[in-house]
Amino acid sequence: INVDQVRESAVMAERTRIAEITAMCAAHGIEASQRDGWITAGSPVDDVRAAVLEAIQVRAAKPLGAARPAIEQKDMAGYSVIKAVRASVTGDWSKAGLEREVSKELGRSLGRDTEGFFMPTSLRDYASQYTVGTPADGGNLVATNLLAGNFIDLLRNRSCVMQLGATILSGLVGNVAIPRQSGASSTYWVAEDGIPTASKGAFNQLTLSPKTIGAITSISRNLMMQSTPAIEMLVRNDLAKVLALGIDLAALAGTGSNNQPCGIINTTGIGTVTLTGEYDDIIDLETKVATANADVAGMAYVANAAMVGALKKMKDGDERPIWYQQPGAVSGTPGQINGYQVCRTNQCPANTIIFGNFADVVIGEWGALEILPNAYGDGYAAGAIELRALQTVDIGLRHAESFAVGTASASSGGSGSGSSGS
Repeated sequence: INVDQVRESAVMAERTRIAEITAMCAAHGIEASQRDGWITAGSPVDDVRAAVLEAIQVRAAKPLGAARPAIEQKDMAGYSVIKAVRASVTGDWSKAGLEREVSKELGRSLGRDTEGFFMPTSLRDYASQYTVGTPADGGNLVATNLLAGNFIDLLRNRSCVMQLGATILSGLVGNVAIPRQSGASSTYWVAEDGIPTASKGAFNQLTLSPKTIGAITSISRNLMMQSTPAIEMLVRNDLAKVLALGIDLAALAGTGSNNQPCGIINTTGIGTVTLTGEYDDIIDLETKVATANADVAGMAYVANAAMVGALKKMKDGDERPIWYQQPGAVSGTPGQINGYQVCRTNQCPANTIIFGNFADVVIGEWGALEILPNAYGDGYAAGAIELRALQTVDIGLRHAESFAVGTASASSGGSGSGSSGS
């Protein structure tokens, strides 16, 4: 045995192992400490590759984009929108230190200032109007023994797109282009000593560009001072729901024009089926997606209440109901058809049913929620403060082929509202 040759071979193998691990970790953003640990421990490349793949999968399950650890580590439980509103109106931030610090930090990350204040999107607030004098507009909130837990909320549509696993890209800056493969390389059978014909995959991009959704609310002077159910909770709860419903509606049916994102229904390239009220319609929807090789685990149907009612009555060729009621079904997913869950929401347009992989819906968020209080708006004479809230987002599909939409005439399908209101 040539000892020197064996030693040299071992050295070369070790150098190759270290080089492969280093390159792999650099390509996938693995921390240096983790990389060095694998190298020091003598971990085989295959074991490291498996660990890196697992890390990528865990990372993919979380919202993507530029993180703001300094904000995430703060105790946000004490954050108060009302304190920030009062401070912004009066210019006195002495009692709103956390709110001012968060706004400044967000402003630095965005590279711009605001005349109001920035707020993390996890605390989105959009609004309707509250006043104390009129019972329906807030007067019923002012009482000695009124309990916040007994507050009766407005009946609203359900949001569903994020619930079904849409991909969130947060902290975006500028326009975004995500590369995607649109065609595969080709294979060839060749004769002995023949030369395969060269081929390559085709690529294009999913582009996202900032689009702004906004709302205006007015909070009365007396309500800010006197309301027994925490006004903080009510403002956050009401406005967050309105914003979520607006984004959800755009993801389903945004027109792509008039400053709106383009939603699933209006995206070029999705599968389409004309509904006739028969079980074959359901099979055709699923076949459209499967034929495009886009069928994956976790796909779902989305339909409004009237369409869900029609599905519950539908039978297969043997006169058996196609509807399966899930034991302990969560709100908004009342059952299954053909093994796929159904999300019921009146956000979905009338006479329409959507089937597909909702993880392929990409929702991009730019910056933070910007709120500008105005003490001199329409309610100035009564001491009310008007709030304008703006959030910048865009929506796109990784693959249009991941979805199929069935539509019916008004006379043959279900009906329902496709608005984001109640």
